[in-house]
This record gives sequence, structure tokens and C-alpha cells, in this order.
Amino acid sequence: MEQLDNSSVYHARKINQTNWTIEKSAQIINQYIENIYTLVPKSIQSEIFFFIHKYINIDDQSKFDFLQHFKKPTWTVVHHLCNKHISNNTDKDLIFTHALYAQGLSLFLHTLDDHLCDGDLPIDHVMLIFRNAVWNDFIRNVEILEDLLNVKSSIRIQNIDRYSYGASIHENTQSFGEYIYAFQLTMKLGTIVSHIIMTYAKCSSSEIHDILDSLYSYGCAWRILDDIDDLSQDILNNKFTAPYFLLNMEEREKWFPANSISFTKEIVRSPILNELFSYINVFTNFSVNIAQSYNLESLADEYSCIIKD
Repeated sequence: MEQLDNSSVYHARKINQTNWTIEKSAQIINQYIENIYTLVPKSIQSEIFFFIHKYINIDDQSKFDFLQHFKKPTWTVVHHLCNKHISNNTDKDLIFTHALYAQGLSLFLHTLDDHLCDGDLPIDHVMLIFRNAVWNDFIRNVEILEDLLNVKSSIRIQNIDRYSYGASIHENTQSFGEYIYAFQLTMKLGTIVSHIIMTYAKCSSSEIHDILDSLYSYGCAWRILDDIDDLSQDILNNKFTAPYFLLNMEEREKWFPANSISFTKEIVRSPILNELFSYINVFTNFSVNIAQSYNLESLADEYSCIIKD
């Protein structure tokens, strides 16, 4: 393990780019996430280092690629918005860098919280220290971005409040609509940076609303697709996801671990699968149309890839 000091994480001013490409943005996020183990006390850094590499599912010979777990729009939206609205700012490189840092951390926190709440990861002393350190660093990067762009903290505060509420009601959802609504709320953490950039650029309230809605809609399409892919495993773990909430009450009684294989086959053969793909198409097309209407063609193309894939 390479021992790094906190300068590897904190000093964004060292990055000086004249041409911000998607590939460079991905590299910056991946490098930052790979080094977040330095945020915790030195006594547990090795443990967190190995946890991160195991968590990302890579071995010692593989290139660290945190973003392999995320569809492009979830992080490239920051790249596209920065290119559109920050290109003439004298602090462009610094703004771009902290925006990417914050976006990467928001994605890491979203999935970490999800796995902690699902019981996939242990909630022990070390994990609590680590999660708190990552959260604080996320806040720190967002606050730096707010200062650089002279944007009030109310966006951050309100979105964190909605994220927290979404997480709190997630386990109590009873219908497909409630499930989608709760998930959209938990996406609020990942849209803070985009909201700040558009506010700085003095985008109209309708444009901000539309672009954020396109992100929420795309996120729902991706979530449903992920739920389809994980159907058998979710039944095995008795985890209620999108397919479950389209079942009638009698059919829901079949959703239990011992029935995972046979009931998965039953659902795949049922009209529910087509209904789920219809939702994916509706959510995705909405996102694509919004992005195109604001001349964000690269974002629109990335949105549409979920259907093509």
C-alpha cells in the first residue's frame, strides 16, 4: 500500500487543466476516491485502504475504477455543466476540481449508506469513523465550491434535508409510487453540485428545475433496471424493490428467500417485466428530451445509452 499524506486529497490547486475531457474528469474522481482512506486516523488507514479496494471489487493488479459502478450521467453531468457555465471563470480549474471531488464523494456516500442500511456492510466503530470522515470531506468540498461561486449554503442544506428524509422513509414504502419518490429524494445528495453550478450561472428557475428533474428521472430508470438485474438476489435477501411493488397483495406473499428461483422465473414470464421496461423508457425519454431542449447534447446521448444498452 502506498502511504499518502492528506495533501494527496486536499490540494486541488495542484491540478491545472487547459482542456477538461471526460476521461480527465473520471481520472480525477477515481484518484480522489482511491485516496479517501487518508481522511481517517493513521491507526486505521490500512484497514480502510483494503476495505475500499475490496468494496470497489478490484484486485491488486487492476486499475482502480470507482466509476465503473455508475452510469455516466450521474457524474458527467457536473463535467458538462462546468464546461457550459464555468469555462470563462478565472478559477475554472479549482472550481472544476472541487465540483468533481464533491460529486464523487456524493456517489460514494449514496452507495455506502445504501449498503450500510441494507445490512450488506457491518456498522462498527471503524466504519462509523470512516463514514463520518467521508461525509465531512463532502461537506468541506461543497463549502469550498459555494465560496468560489458565491452561492448561498441554502441549496446544500435543503438538499441534505431531503436526502435524509428520503433515506428515513425508504424502508416504509408500500407502493411503486412511494418507492420511486423515496429513491428520488435520496438522489438529492448527488444533485447538490449541479444545482450550485446552475445557480451560479443564473440559470432560470425553470431550467434548474428541468435539469434536476432529468437527473432524477434518469436515476429512476437506472434504479428500475438495476432492480430487474438483481431480482433473484433481492428475493433471496427479502429486499423489496420495484418489481415487488407492482405485484398484487396475493403475489407479494410469494416474495420470500426460499422461493427466489421459482418466483423470479414467474415474474420474468409475467407482464410485470414489460411494465418495468415501459417505465424505464418513459423515464429515460423524459431525461433525453429535457437535456436536448437545453442544448446538452452529450448529456442527452448519455441518458439514451441506458435504452441502447
